[in-house]
Amino acid sequence: FLFALAACMTYGGVVAFVETRGNFDGVALALLVVALAWPRPAVIGSMVFLAAWTDERALLASGLLLACFAFERAVRDSELTENGMVVRGGGRRGTAQMAAVLAAAVAYAVSRGAVATAFDLPQPTGGVGPSVLLDQLNNAAVGIWTGLEGLWIPLLLALLLLWRARMRLLATFTGAVIAVIVLFALSVVDITRSMAYLLPAVVFSAVVMATMLPRSVVHRVALVSLAMSAVWPIYYVGGKSSIWWYYPLPIHLIRLVTGAGS
Repeated sequence: FLFALAACMTYGGVVAFVETRGNFDGVALALLVVALAWPRPAVIGSMVFLAAWTDERALLASGLLLACFAFERAVRDSELTENGMVVRGGGRRGTAQMAAVLAAAVAYAVSRGAVATAFDLPQPTGGVGPSVLLDQLNNAAVGIWTGLEGLWIPLLLALLLLWRARMRLLATFTGAVIAVIVLFALSVVDITRSMAYLLPAVVFSAVVMATMLPRSVVHRVALVSLAMSAVWPIYYVGGKSSIWWYYPLPIHLIRLVTGAGS
């Protein structure tokens, strides 16, 4: 509950309610959350496929679903010891879940290519690339922070726990997915919008911490993350020098009553 509440204090958690441009990122993120909450292969494949058609950034975020399913499979089929995670057996269910994610990605790529060919649809590439990355490096730090805000703490802690448990391949894979999302976000003008696709990492962090740490420690980390996210206002970062504050409801009411900013 505390992790969910902290997520509601970030842009990714409120985008469905503040977005007015018809980008539908909130829909894509909701579909990915359904795939985590109802992890049947058919549901996972359908949700990832639909999320990718809503916005292709969901394909990057689906890597975090792979990490979460891989960790859960390892926990079901292994024993956590002082020397790390010792694998004991197979893991058919976890394998099916990960296969569903990969199948959905392939299905999206094939269907997207077929639609583009059938209707002669071009793929615009403006506003994306290394030149954009270099142009807005001065906004990189605050842009990265807006992706998860205080929830960066449990995510980094989860990666550390995996590394210490000798699940280093999974830790490296998860870190690589996060790095790709961050690099892509910094290579497009709307930094925060792309960083919002780190939202599935909240579930991943909670699962890892709940498995490897005492409940009291998880509770304290969640409280710290919630406090940091609540204190930091919801900012949207885009471009080399633009930062917008999404006004909370009380401020909106004051502005409406007083006519400020109109």
